[in-house]
Amino acid sequence: MRTSRTDGHEGVGPRTVLTAEQVNAIAEKLKEPYATLVLFLAATGLRIGEALALKGTDFKNNVLHVTRRIYDGDVEPVKSKRSERKLPIDPLLMARMEKLGKGEWVFRSKTGTPLNQGNALKRHVRPAAEKLGISLGGWHDFRHTLSTKLRRSGGSSESRIRYSGPQERSTSRWMSTTGRRSKTSCSRSRSYSTSC
Repeated sequence: MRTSRTDGHEGVGPRTVLTAEQVNAIAEKLKEPYATLVLFLAATGLRIGEALALKGTDFKNNVLHVTRRIYDGDVEPVKSKRSERKLPIDPLLMARMEKLGKGEWVFRSKTGTPLNQGNALKRHVRPAAEKLGISLGGWHDFRHTLSTKLRRSGGSSESRIRYSGPQERSTSRWMSTTGRRSKTSCSRSRSYSTSC
């Protein structure tokens, strides 16, 4: 399937490591589905193309099966078979995503097509961050933040690979820093405000 061109591909540059408070603040400034998309990216470490290619059928019993991405406007399989992975999704985040309503794509425009990553970043997410005085390079900052938090908390490289796929061995899920979750917890997205 061909979707609208995704534009907004990011180059390699400085990355921002966001705090849970900053992620929550950005989400609070956004309307749906952008608010939930930001929380979802911060909680899972998915690439933006993988997140925008999600369908409701990719979830079963609060477990996400990542199998596709949107790249240059095309819906296609993930980069490699090794990039396919299953991730547990916190029930509160899952409930928030379900409130986005039914449709083919989880994160969709008003016309039902997947969100355009460039438009979402330029028109919604980056302006919200700027209003808060937060420097946001792009979508990859959420993924990089997760990787950094896991490394700092002593998370294993195996768990980072499991959550992020083989291409970015240093990227993984953000582990809770609140002390309510262990370092190996599969359900750390409660660091973010997932209530609606």
